[in-house]
Amino acid sequence: MANFVGGICTSHNGSLMHGWDHNLRDDPTWKPVFESYEPVQKWILDKKVDVLFFVYNDHVSNFFFDCYPTLAIGIAEEYEHADEGKGPRDLATPYGDVAFSRYMADKLIRDDFDLTVCQKMKIDHGLMGPMPYMSAQPWPVKFVPFCVNVIQHPIPSAKRLWNLGKSIRKAVEEYPEDINVAIVGTGGLSHELQGSDFGRVEIDWDNEFLDKFEHEPESMVNWDVQDFMDRGGSESAETVMWFTMRGAMTAKVKRIHRNYYRGLLTGMAVLIFEDDQ
Repeated sequence: MANFVGGICTSHNGSLMHGWDHNLRDDPTWKPVFESYEPVQKWILDKKVDVLFFVYNDHVSNFFFDCYPTLAIGIAEEYEHADEGKGPRDLATPYGDVAFSRYMADKLIRDDFDLTVCQKMKIDHGLMGPMPYMSAQPWPVKFVPFCVNVIQHPIPSAKRLWNLGKSIRKAVEEYPEDINVAIVGTGGLSHELQGSDFGRVEIDWDNEFLDKFEHEPESMVNWDVQDFMDRGGSESAETVMWFTMRGAMTAKVKRIHRNYYRGLLTGMAVLIFEDDQ
């Protein structure tokens, strides 16, 4: 049977591409970011993670506004790197676990989550922004890319994604093969990238959110997406994806790692949780 080993949450802003692609590891502004992911690298190796179920949003690399699915899962053997303006990035090929991905698609659809199933998918910075910081290349894991629409309203609720996390956990634990699976939730934290509040970052709210997310996530499960946007800016809608990870975990979790950084135009965070029975 598959083993669910825990969860990671991480911001996925576009500046992560800049920091990595320009090798800014020793730059004073970027050094804390690189260092914040070192525990993630170690954890993935220590837990012998085989597959990352990666919940993120597509930034109009696969889906355009005239046809944008609410939930989409990839079931490919390998995935292309998206061209986000300067050509595909020079990163290792992301490989998929086709059998596991097909199984997860079947289980989640049978559990009443209506998915768009993609046999081809280009992966953008929603996933490959943080991933180079999280692991050496070539990647020691395979991927199940799972896209959530958080850029065009109506956006799925935190409660919907919380329940999705519970279904993911149940399906993983019923998978007959002996593999180690971790779930990754991405997006956020506070930021606003248009209008008069461009560059808004709410440090106090970000840290309050991280506290609530760890200790009392259900206090936010019934919030409207607009509530997150009011507290942290328009792009804080992305934080609803974190609830997929938290819904997959036990009510009480053991925090392995937490880091927060006020980075450039966004609040940036990375977390690792394991179950605490």
